[in-house]
Amino acid sequence: MQVVNECTRSSMAREPAAHPGEAHTLQELIATDESTIDPEYLEDFRALKVEIEQYLQDPSYLFDSTLLYRIQTLWWKTKRFTRT
Repeated sequence: MQVVNECTRSSMAREPAAHPGEAHTLQELIATDESTIDPEYLEDFRALKVEIEQYLQDPSYLFDSTLLYRIQTLWWKTKRFTRT
């Protein structure tokens, strides 16, 4: 049986810390030229940009986004996120 003490409980309630360089990587992502985004993903990409811009106001926690996950998943499955 695992005993959860106060220290463990308080650390579990906090957001995971941001990874080093995460903010920089996300800034590069939102700087992507929209003309290179497949029109099918453009609305999601624009919504993701808003999420990232809000996150960058306080990048002290680990960024997590269902939009980013969906875009990455679709891109890997279809290889159509960016035009070549």
